[in-house]
Amino acid sequence: MMLNKNKVSVVLCGARYNEFDLVYSVSNLRRVFDDVEIILSTNDVVLFNQYSGSDIFDKVLLVADHGALPSLKICNDSQSNNVNRMISVALAGVKAASNQIVIRLRTDQIIISKRVVELIDTVFTHESIGSGTSCRLHSKIITSSIFSINPRFSERLPYHVSDMFQIGYKDDLVRYFSAPEFPFDYAVWYETHPHKPYSNFYERQFRARYAVEQWLTLHYIFGCESNFPIDCHNDCNSTIIENMEKLIFQHFYIVSPEDLGLRASKFESARLYFTTQCYSTRDTESYLRNGYIEPRPVKLVSLLYRIREFNLFSYIWRILPKKIRIFIKNTLFKV
Repeated sequence: MMLNKNKVSVVLCGARYNEFDLVYSVSNLRRVFDDVEIILSTNDVVLFNQYSGSDIFDKVLLVADHGALPSLKICNDSQSNNVNRMISVALAGVKAASNQIVIRLRTDQIIISKRVVELIDTVFTHESIGSGTSCRLHSKIITSSIFSINPRFSERLPYHVSDMFQIGYKDDLVRYFSAPEFPFDYAVWYETHPHKPYSNFYERQFRARYAVEQWLTLHYIFGCESNFPIDCHNDCNSTIIENMEKLIFQHFYIVSPEDLGLRASKFESARLYFTTQCYSTRDTESYLRNGYIEPRPVKLVSLLYRIREFNLFSYIWRILPKKIRIFIKNTLFKV
């Protein structure tokens, strides 16, 4: 059966944000896709009551609130670890979808162009690109480059594939979000366990045994924890990275937000990071074409991230005029 790239289900997941207009987001989705089912899945009772019974969404789901865990990182106690909330809300929404292709979108993100339609056509109607590794059609999930970390650089976190945006076949996304509940003892792991001796400044900020992105990716690829090839967030060496890249590019198609037509303004301040320290569209295409990632000029950026561990450099960076910071970000380290 031929795939209709315009016939999709979009699942908007999350809570209500004052700075994001869901009505605008929905109307934009209906302009981008010719035949779209739009589902709101939330554990926010106020948001549910606001849209339940309205004709803005095709379906509105209220999911039980699983509560939050302590913050992922020791240095950021104000930000809870919402992994179990995210998993339950996304899974319920994806299961409710009626179409073969499902997009899972956060309530604080907006699709602003038809580039995503072209990408669906590219990824889901071709088994492989060039002479690279061929994958069955149902093996790829399109995801964002935002925090799809390349462990060769400043943070050595293998299998850290972005969890904030997905496009895939419904059965694949159900499996992706069927990861088990993140245990409390894993959330506070480094309160009672030492970090690995080689851990750098960024890696020592972790309180949790695994990042949320790793928890989902590892379960999706390996099924159960006993099969995991790493035992903590920064369990990393060259062999682990090589094996990881073979697997993540079989299972995921990592794309820069611009190539998705995705506006994720919450993470705009991290643009220098995710354009230099994370996998990109170019990296995905390079790996699928060649079986390896073509080098790109980001080693200097990685060095800068390493020396940001020192307070003096951090201070200098903060006091630089905004125009200079933008110039460095967009010109010197353009990739």
